[in-house]
Amino acid sequence: VDVSPMSPVLSNGTKVNGNLIIQNMRKYTLPCGVKINGHLFVRNVERLYFCGDFTVNGNIYVNRQSSFGALPKGAKINGQIML
Repeated sequence: VDVSPMSPVLSNGTKVNGNLIIQNMRKYTLPCGVKINGHLFVRNVERLYFCGDFTVNGNIYVNRQSSFGALPKGAKINGQIML
């Protein structure tokens, strides 16, 4: 997911089978109920927000040009957050 018009649009409850890469944006809000069966990569996103609960069945990788807001209480991360 990035600022390109060809980038996929995520909506509430989207299931991603594989890794999800969010990149090259000033800010982005991950929709509620997203389930990622892989890793979440956050690259060059000034601020990542979370609509609500989500699931990542892998790690969350955040590069140094990125940051994210508070994790919702019901978020499920079956790996680690790698900064």
